[in-house]
Amino acid sequence: VVHEERSIASSTPTQTNTDVTNITTTGNYELTLTDGNGCMARDTVLVTVLPAPAVFLGNDTTICGGPMVLDAQNVGSSYLWSTGSGSQTISVASTGAYSVAVQDPSGCIGTDAINIVVNPNPTVSLGNDTTSCGATVMLDAGTGYAGYAWTTGDMTQTTNVSSTGPVAITVTDGNGCTAPDTVNVNLSPAPVVNLGPDSVLCGGTI
Repeated sequence: VVHEERSIASSTPTQTNTDVTNITTTGNYELTLTDGNGCMARDTVLVTVLPAPAVFLGNDTTICGGPMVLDAQNVGSSYLWSTGSGSQTISVASTGAYSVAVQDPSGCIGTDAINIVVNPNPTVSLGNDTTSCGATVMLDAGTGYAGYAWTTGDMTQTTNVSSTGPVAITVTDGNGCTAPDTVNVNLSPAPVVNLGPDSVLCGGTI
């Protein structure tokens, strides 16, 4: 018969008849063995339970564009990422599952994992800077976006510009990702020419 008695500080000793026990608390543990003849042997060991390093990469997340920096913290520890990196931080620019194992100076290991979805940013182009002889010029951001925001105040695909200066647009796609662009508009209205009313002249010059 195998008999184990455990005593930790002032806690009540517990007993088990197995040859294996799980230790979760720091303390002195005494093992008593009794053979078939009733003879006993004892041994005592001090077990120190060290906490694993706390590793939290954050909640699963969706980002636009990227990159996103993941930080395993726990300065002074050793790191092994699922990417193969051994640094404290990594830069993530593509969709996937990322995990890290952190070993502190005591040899204890903590782990965490995170799922990241990276949506590409949209692109928008208003074209080159423009000069017009008219009083206004129309700018078009193009189709395919969920939202438009012009510095003119318009929220539509196009805007009519009536003054010289920079005009900017921010477009938003279906994933909530955004892209900006800016164009300089120079309005130079044609000169006004007025020769006066029609005239009838008998000889001479006018």
